[in-house]
This record gives sequence, C-alpha cells and structure tokens, in this order.
Amino acid sequence: MLATGKKTGILQVSTKARQKEIAFKDGSIIHASSINASEDLLGNLLLRRGKISKVDLEKAIALHKQTGRQLGTTLVDMNLFDKDEIIECRKMQIEEIVYNLFSWQEGEFKFLENAAPKKILLPIELNTMNIIMEGTRRIDEWVEIQKLLPPDDVRLRLTTSPKTKKDEVRMTLEEFKVLSL
Repeated sequence: MLATGKKTGILQVSTKARQKEIAFKDGSIIHASSINASEDLLGNLLLRRGKISKVDLEKAIALHKQTGRQLGTTLVDMNLFDKDEIIECRKMQIEEIVYNLFSWQEGEFKFLENAAPKKILLPIELNTMNIIMEGTRRIDEWVEIQKLLPPDDVRLRLTTSPKTKKDEVRMTLEEFKVLSL
C-alpha cells in the first residue's frame, strides 16, 4: 500500500526490545534506522563486510562524535571512502534493516503520514517493490535451508583431516571464525 499508494512518511515497526523506522517518499524507501540494534549501524556493517579496519572505524567514530557529523560524511572526510561508495553502503544498510524485518514473527506498526527523517545528507531512493520481492525470496530460501539443517541440539564439529578430497572445504578466515564459534 505504501509503494502503490505513493505514500510519504515514516513506518515505525517495533517489538518490546527492538524498533525500526523506514522512511518513504512517494512510495520509495529513502531511509531506514534501528534503535537498540548495533548490528544495523553503518560502521558495524562496514566492519562485518571487510570494507573498513577496526582501527579506521574507531578513528572515524571518535571524529564523528567530536564533530557531530554523520559517520558516512566523516568517512568521506577522512578519505576512507568516496561519496558514491558511502551511498552504496547506505543502500546496503537500508536494505539489511528492512530485510531483517521479514524475519520478525510479531510486532506492532504505525505509519506517520508526511513525517520525514531528521536529516538525510546523502539522498537515496530504493524501489519498495524490489525490496519486498527480495525480502520474500530470502524468507522462502531460509525455510528451504532450515529443512536441510540438523536439529538445534546437534553440535557440529570441525575435522582437521577429511576422509576424502571431496570432503575438503575451503573457506575464508572470517567464515572459519564463524564456524568455530
């Protein structure tokens, strides 16, 4: 309804522990933010994706707090990213915030018609229908993946010597760290 009705405003979606806001302009998503969800912060997203080092992120956050400028602007000022890269990273951040909503089992929502986010320095416009289609696809795929996974109480264990070469798995350091948790 928000996309097809070309609505402008802010959709607030919340549970007892989480709250997300998605801003729309003429039916397109232009902004998204989370409260109480550090994984949705731009810096943490960049760190997880390997786009910034922890040291550079810490410097950028310190400067961001000192100047009061948005983190994306600070990263550009520090010559760690150019403006177009930050816009792409913000798109990715907005998409991930919205996609995360698709996994919620319950929540409350309200739409504040004609409300606007406080300030957006880097304009972004995402096609709402494309986001909905991708979010739906992810949920469908996750259901199929869960069918193939063992029960939750099964503990997986790494082997250092696979029985055959076909059992050997190659992974990045980050993938290995996740698997070894």
